[in-house]
Parts: sequence; C-alpha cells; structure tokens
Amino acid sequence: MSTLSLHRLLSRRYRMLVFDWDGTAVASRSGPVDHLIWRTEALLARGVWLAAVTGTNFANLDRQFFSFLHPRIKGNLLACVNRGSEVYGFDSEGCPVRLWAREATHAENRMMDESVSMAQRVLEEQHGLATRVIFDRMNRRKLDIMPFREWEDPPKEMIGELLARTQARLKDAGLPGIQSVIDLVRRCSEEVGLDGRVTSDVKHVELGLTDKSDSVDYLVEQVAKPHGIDVSEILFIGDEFGSIGGCEGSDSKMITPKTEGASFISVGQEPEGVPPSVYHMGGGIESFSEILALEMNVWRDYGKPMLAGKESIDSHLLLLPAEDNQVAYETSCQAETAASYETLFTLTNGYLSVRGAHEDGLYRGNPGSFVAGVFDKAQGPYDVTELVVIQDPLPIEIRVDGERVGESGIRDYRRELDMQSAILRRTYRWSDRHGRVIRVESERFTSAVNEHLLCIKLSLTVEHGSGRVSIRSRLDGDVSNSDAAHIKVDRVRAERHGVAEVHTTTMESGIGIAMACAQRASVVKCRGEADRESADACGIPIQAVPYEDRRSAGHDFEALLEEGESIEIHKFVTAHTSRDVAWCGRGQQPGTDELLSAARVNASEAASSGFPECRRGHIEGWRRKWERCDIRLDGPDRDQMAVRFALYHLASLGPRSDDTVSIAAKGLHGEGYKGHVFWDTEIFILPFFVVQFPDVARRLLMYRYHTLPGARRKARDNGYRGAMYAWESADSGDETTPKWSRPHPETGERVRIWCGELEDHITADVAYAVWNYCRRTGDWDFMQAYGMEIIVEAARFWASRAEWNGERKRYDILRVIGPDEFHEHVDNNAFTNYLARWTLLAALDLAQEFPEDWDRLSCRLGIDEDELDEIRRVADLLYLPLPDLDSGVVEQFEGYYGYDDVDLEELKESVKGSGESVEEALGREKLVRSKLLKQADVVMLGCLLPDLFDKEIWDANWRYYEPRTTHLSSLSASMHSVFASYLGLPAANDVRGYGAAMSPRAWGCTDAYSYFERCICIELEDEKGNLMDGIHAANLGGMWQAVVHGFAGIRLLNGAGRGGLCRRGKEEAEPVIAINPRLPRGWDRLKVPFECRGRRLLTVITPYRLIVANKTEDAEAGGNKSVIIECAGRRRRVAEGQSVEFILAQLPDSV
Repeated sequence: MSTLSLHRLLSRRYRMLVFDWDGTAVASRSGPVDHLIWRTEALLARGVWLAAVTGTNFANLDRQFFSFLHPRIKGNLLACVNRGSEVYGFDSEGCPVRLWAREATHAENRMMDESVSMAQRVLEEQHGLATRVIFDRMNRRKLDIMPFREWEDPPKEMIGELLARTQARLKDAGLPGIQSVIDLVRRCSEEVGLDGRVTSDVKHVELGLTDKSDSVDYLVEQVAKPHGIDVSEILFIGDEFGSIGGCEGSDSKMITPKTEGASFISVGQEPEGVPPSVYHMGGGIESFSEILALEMNVWRDYGKPMLAGKESIDSHLLLLPAEDNQVAYETSCQAETAASYETLFTLTNGYLSVRGAHEDGLYRGNPGSFVAGVFDKAQGPYDVTELVVIQDPLPIEIRVDGERVGESGIRDYRRELDMQSAILRRTYRWSDRHGRVIRVESERFTSAVNEHLLCIKLSLTVEHGSGRVSIRSRLDGDVSNSDAAHIKVDRVRAERHGVAEVHTTTMESGIGIAMACAQRASVVKCRGEADRESADACGIPIQAVPYEDRRSAGHDFEALLEEGESIEIHKFVTAHTSRDVAWCGRGQQPGTDELLSAARVNASEAASSGFPECRRGHIEGWRRKWERCDIRLDGPDRDQMAVRFALYHLASLGPRSDDTVSIAAKGLHGEGYKGHVFWDTEIFILPFFVVQFPDVARRLLMYRYHTLPGARRKARDNGYRGAMYAWESADSGDETTPKWSRPHPETGERVRIWCGELEDHITADVAYAVWNYCRRTGDWDFMQAYGMEIIVEAARFWASRAEWNGERKRYDILRVIGPDEFHEHVDNNAFTNYLARWTLLAALDLAQEFPEDWDRLSCRLGIDEDELDEIRRVADLLYLPLPDLDSGVVEQFEGYYGYDDVDLEELKESVKGSGESVEEALGREKLVRSKLLKQADVVMLGCLLPDLFDKEIWDANWRYYEPRTTHLSSLSASMHSVFASYLGLPAANDVRGYGAAMSPRAWGCTDAYSYFERCICIELEDEKGNLMDGIHAANLGGMWQAVVHGFAGIRLLNGAGRGGLCRRGKEEAEPVIAINPRLPRGWDRLKVPFECRGRRLLTVITPYRLIVANKTEDAEAGGNKSVIIECAGRRRRVAEGQSVEFILAQLPDSV
C-alpha cells in the first residue's frame, strides 16, 4: 500500500478500534503498558469504543492493563478474551461485566482433551517429538510444540526466528512443518466427533470451539449497530493477518462477512504477506501507538476548542509547525512582514545575536546584530543609553552573469527555524530572463559551544542552464541604530587566504568591537549525500579575492557553472568586544590589535574544524539544553509549536559566562525598548531559568548585584536610603527611562513618561526574585554572599520611601505607578504596598537567619539599631488594603472605586474593524479616570503571593477586575492564565469538552486556556503590532509559567512563612512540591522536566493521572536527594531513581 493510502486510512475518524493484544498492543503478556494507558484514556474520553481481542483470559488482561485505567472512563472499553469465548465490558464504576460467553459442555471438554492427547501421543510415538498440552483454557486446548524455557513467552519481534526454529524441529522429527501438526490435530478432533477449530501461533497448535471471528461478529452486531456505528467506522488492528509457515494467522479470523467494509491494518512482520483487504504497516507496538496517537489527533481536531469570533485559530499564524512541531516555517517572503520574521528567526546564544535577515538581501526589514552588554548613548536631546547594532556579519551578494539573484523571479521559497538544533535554514529558486533556474540554499547558527561564533553555509546550484556565478561575502560596518549612529569604523582588512576583519568602537562608551570572518568557497560538480554534508568532500576550491572599502571587508568568489553544478561558501564569523569576560576578568583593556587577533584566530580555528564539525558540536549543545527544558504536550500542533518556540528563545537568551548582563524586554532580538532591562526579567523570565537552568538564573541575579551602585545612586538622588532599582536599566544600573517621548511626527506632541520616577515596585520585584531563587535552588551561599545585600538595600529604600500618616497612624506609599500603567501618581497601590512589606519582612528574617552575615553587612552599610527598628516599624504599620468585608475585593489603589466604570465589552464592540485601539477610542483623559486596567495589579499580586488570601477572596477579585482589564500589556495574558488555572477556571479536563467548542467564558470570566492562546497570538500573530522591534521575552516566560505553574500546577510548598516568606532552617529539608494539574481540554498528556534544590524531576500528566520521576541519579548530586510530592492533599516521597503515580480526582458524576 502506498504511503498516501495509509495516510488517508489513518486520517479517518473511527468510532471503534478493535485490536489484537500481544504483538500488536504490547510486546508480550508480561510487557509494559505505559505507552497505552494515557492514549487509551484519551480516546475513551472522546467517546471512542476500544476492544482488545485476544486469546488470553480476562484476569490476565485486567492485571496487565485494564486495572490501570481510570475507572470512570471504561464505559466504552471491551475485552474479547479466551479466543472468542467471552466478551467483557465495564459498568459506570469501572467494574467488569461479562456481556457474552460461549461455554463448552462437559462432552465438548472431554472431546477436546481426547483430541489433543491423541495428537500428542502420535507425535511422541511416531516422530519422537516431545510436546506439552495446556488443558486449563476455556473452550480450547493448546499443544505446545516448542516446550522450552527460552521460548516460554517469546516477543512477537522474534516470530521469524521462532518460526525457523519450530520448522527445523519438526523437520528433524520427520514432519513437513506446522501445517502437518494442524492437520493431525484436526483429524484427531474429527475422529472423536468434535467439530473444532484449529489455529496456530507458531509455538502452539490450538484446538477450540471459538476463535476471533466470534468476538468481532459480536462487536459488530451487539455493540456497533445498537450504537449507530457503521462497519466502515471500525478499524481492526493486528499483527498476524497473513499466513505464518503456511498456516492462517490468528488475526485473519477478524475478517468475516460481518466486518466487510471495515478497515484493517497489520503492524506485524507478516513474512508471507497479508490478504488484499489488509494494509501492511509493520512496526509492531510502536506503529500501534502511532495509530492511537493519530486517532487522538483526528478526534482532537474534530472537537477542537476555538476562540470566540475566530473561524480558525491557525489562520493568522506567522509560523507553521512541521516535523513533530520541532520546526517552525514560513513561505511568504514579503517586504511588509520582513522585519517581523527577522525577529522570529533571530539566532542568539546569549552573547551574540543575529536577527533573521536574509544573507543575500532578498527583503530586509530591520536587520541587526548585537552583543549582550554593548551599550552606548548618543548625544541627542531625546537619546538614552541603548543596545548597539554592531557590524553586519551576513551580506553575501550573488550575481549570475552580472544579474543580481533575488531581486525578482523568486519561487518555491521556504524558510524554517529548526528549534531542536537552533539552526535557521532557507531555500528558494530563482529564474532569470534567459530561463536559467538557480536553487539557493542556506543555513546558519550562532554556536552553542563557542559564544563568539556564527556559522553560515550558502550554496547555489544551477538546475537549468549555465553561467558565471559571482559571490561577494563581506562584513559590513556601515550600520546604525534606528535613531542614532553608535559605532565608528576604525579598521577594515581583507587577506588573500580568506580572512577579513572590521573593527569598530562605540562613540560614547568606548567599547571596542572586533569582527572577523574566515570563509571558504568551492565548486561541487557532483551532488551526492556526502556533498550535501560538506563541499570539502569533492569540492574544487575557489580563490578568495580580497575586497575592501571604507566600512566593509570581505572576499569575491567566482566560477563558471554548468547545469547541475554548485558553488558553496562556508563563512565563519566571530565577534569579540573589549568588555568581554575574558578581558574584564583579568582586569585588562585590550587594544584594537589584540581584539582583532582574538577574533581572527577564533574564526580561523572554526574554519579549520569545518562546518560539519562546528554544527555537530552546536547540535550536541542544544541536545543537552532540550534534555533539561523540553516540554512535550500531546495536544494541538499549534500549542506544542508555540511552547517549543517559547522554550527555544528563552533557552537561547541565557548568558553563558557573563554575570554583568541580563535579558532585555525585547531579548537580544531587536532595538525595542533600547535593549533595556525591566521587571520583566525577574518576574516573568527568571522563573524559567530557576527551575531549568539554575546557573543562568544565578548570573541574571548577579547582574542586579553588579548594578547596585546605580540603584544606590538613584535612591540617593531621590532622597532615599538603600537601593532604588531603575525601571529601565542598561549596563550601569542607572535609570535609563526617558522622561519624554520623541515628538510626534505630525503634531510634534511629546508625552511625559513617569515610569522611571514612579514605578518603584521593581525594587521589590528584584528582592522577591532573589528570595525565590534561593528557596527553589537551595543556593543559600548566593544569599549570604550577594542576595542578602540586595534585599536589605531594597528594604532600606522602602523604609525611607514610606511616609508616616499621623492622622491614620500608618505608613503610606504615595505617588506611584503599579503594573497597571494606565493610572499614574496613585497612592497605596495594592501590588506595590504588599510587595514592599514583603521586602521589609524578608530583610528582617535574613537578619535573624544569618546573624553573622547581618553583622558584617550592617556594619559595612552603616545600618544601626535605629534604622533596623524603623524597618520593623514600617513593616508593622505599612498600609495594606484589605478585602472588602462584603465583596472580598481588594481596592487596587486608594480612590480606585471612585473612578468611572466603562463597559469594556461594549467599547471593544464599538472599535471592532476600525483599527483603533480601546485606548485610542476612549482617549487618554477618560482612560486615566476610568476603572479600565492595562493589566490587573491585584491579579498579579495573587500570582506572586497566593497565600495572602484564601481562594474565595482571590476569586472575588478575579470576578471584579477581569472584566475591567484590557490586556493591552503583553505581560497580562500569561499571568491571567496562571491565575485562572489556580482558581480552577475552567474546571479540569473532562470528556464533555471534546465534542463541542469551549466557551471563552466561565462564570463570566475568560478561562486559562484562552489566555494561553492569547500569549501565542502576541508572538505568532503579532497581536501587539511591534514584533518587528524584538520578541516579547516576558510573554514567552509567562507562557512557560502558564504551562508549568498553571496547567501543570507545580508549586514549591515547604518553608512558607509569614507574608509568603520561607525560612531556611538549621538543616535543609526535603523540598515539598505540590502538583495540582488542570490540563486544557484537548491536551492529552503533558511532560515537564524541572529542577528543585538539586533534584532533577520529570512530571508526566494526563487528565487522569500524575507520574513524577526523580531523575537525580542522572545528575551530579550527592547526599539524600529525595523529594516529597503532594497531589490533592496526598503526600508521597520519591527517592532518587524512583517514581510515584497519583490517580487524579474522579470525573464529574454527569460524565
């Protein structure tokens, strides 16, 4: 059967699956069934009937498999056992019910015994062949013709060897083969007057009263038809439809007149072929699992939840999934979306970043390359310190007989990001006016092994015609940021042996940037598999002709190509800067020659290793990353691709060696927000690194330690003590938020920007992140050496920032901006005040927990007892808005209730289709006096400190604030998803949601999955319209949190104290991790790896069960590394190398 036919067969939505057991579903009757449980439960939950048809008895099948299934979903599960003699089903409580049976009479049992015993005597007396009779089978007797221990329960993949051994044994005994034994048993049966059925599975020859035909006929007549299932909606799966050793396969009995019109697939070896009505797939139990997975997908798509108002949730995706969702690709190649795709296809390793612009200049939007930590400030009136666009390493200009390739005539274009290996690939064909057809292919990566290295391979093949191909590959120093130039070119040089270099220096900060490339080109006259791996295999080198101008350097390559020939160029680019750890760690300031030498040597060494070797090392580096962080979900392809897209970009951004840099709001993916660091890093992005890559998390927090001097300067300049972290931070930690926007291009209007002066909660956010890192990783050394100073300085700031209110006998925090930036200059913002108090309490706990460190630190910082008393007093008397006694709502800030209420849904409806935002429609003046929120501060507070109030209070606040939240912030959707899961919105995965679209509202509020979908839209549909400026790194981190903290419900419990703090204690206790999953409808399984205090864990979640494996034995860890898992109030300890399973809560009674 053709692959296309099999694809069509497996694209059908079958309402009943009937399958053989051993050899089809499992390798043997003692084999594992983990691969079946969750898939079976998922199909049963969708209303699909499943029937196992086997020769074994029900007790064996139940013990091996059925008993593990959730009892409340077994209603559509059937067991056809004892070779067609019995059919079992299950009642509503999951208890087995015998539906039908054919029981032998006393006389039939006696005749079966006589027949098989007679055959055994004949074989022994006439042929000297020892056999064994198995009498204890219902309605049948088995003659074992291979009665040896090594063949006691042979796996089906050994059927070929078993057949050969059996046939050889029979021939040695003077018997032609298995068929002769079958004929013997049949004659003996006829001799005693029994009309029996004789079959063989090679090891046994079996005499019985029934076979699988009785079972399947019962299924068709008594189950399928009464439930309206047509026979064409039934799929039969087995492994022995064809003959074996000349004998009918046991599964061929499933082909009966009553099953005509059904579909049949064999996953067995079938050495003698299959009947015409059966499609041979092969592959054994792996193929059977694949069939179940494909059916799950078909049924999932059939009942896929959709967002309200959207005909197809995939219709506007900028990227599409491929290759098991490990590849994201596009085929548009349009000028208007070029900049957005450059962001999506950005490659970075945490040091060097290259946006996804085309090497050969097809369409370019906002090309740019960056090195983390390279900042500069222009001298214009609106300029602030910003991330610098460095030399462009990409340009490779291609001409054929003087005509530029790529300017027109493009077809068959495809560009893909292989997220598994972090490689960007592209291919297209170009036709010129002479009818020539050229195929261009390229791939590139920023090395996961050598953070300075970018590797590019580009090949051009003449598919039709011939011509002279000219390639100019260079490094371009003629670059600039969008609003200002930041680098000047100091030196360009190209050498004959293929090495070129360009050195630049930033204008204000004086950072030297050396970029070098070593490149090789060759003509490939044959294109075999080896050639695609490396042009060095049979390539003819092309001479590199140096090229230089004032701002760029590179080489020209030229060759005359005939039809079928190719030219391939390998370009190895390295970037080094004078602020690199290699220099700063030694206290050196390298000169231009020294920097260029380092870049040149690095590039040349990479070229000597060759492209394949560099790629192999890079892929291995990413394999190790994915091993630690890959989240796998069995659900809609869109969801899996989006999650992997988020993981890819997050894992790319972590600095490998430099702890003086952090992750900007737009990543290293563009110029958005000037490359500045916000609270996004600590609250949205850092949690991913804390549990996936704790070493990177530590470096990110060290950035905040290194920028303490800037935070202290800001506090001092504003009249406060301690450290006041910058709302927007660059390299020094000084405030880089502009006070005014640039003039509007048409009106000249400028907008005052208050965030840098009033959005003070970032100081508490940093302190919170430090504490969370330490309690989740157990890295209390970091706390003692660095983190304590950050938290104490933050507490000193808050103690001096709070103002005494003599009238109300309390401390207030006045004139702030909370996360909701619609409302400025507000007093006693709930999020700010609670986090400020949290910080004060944290400092006091640290003073008590680490007295010796506190003494040294307080002495160095000049903190006396009076100041410590002030911290205590402010912590005790700081105003905290409490839940209203009637409604339970916490007022977002003082006076909020007096603001104007606006019907958000009505406002959205009024601007639909106009292109106008809610903010623009309402107008700035009305917006700031309304209750509409950019994001909900109280919801955000609940995500960080959920233990402040019980769930009833949080639910009341959700109901109040969610309908007033516009979600115009890209930070909003993910936290709402997390919190909706925490509150149980919607209810956990149940079977009722599969057959109908899921309502976007539950209890009047949007559900967790809809918010998760919105996170996807922000990146993959460019919902905010600013993707061209860079990725929304916080949204990606928030998406991870929505999955891990929200849907998986993973939360560290122990150590919690007052205000959500945790205490280390004298001895570190086992971590207690609560896992309370709430999978979205349509997600059948979720696998999440994570680390906690040196334990490496893998969580596997389905709608019906939770499995946690302690993988710590695979990591370098000493001592007791057990962990306690709590699920639904039950606790179990998991030692290293062990796993535990929880059966999740019962399904609703109405299911």
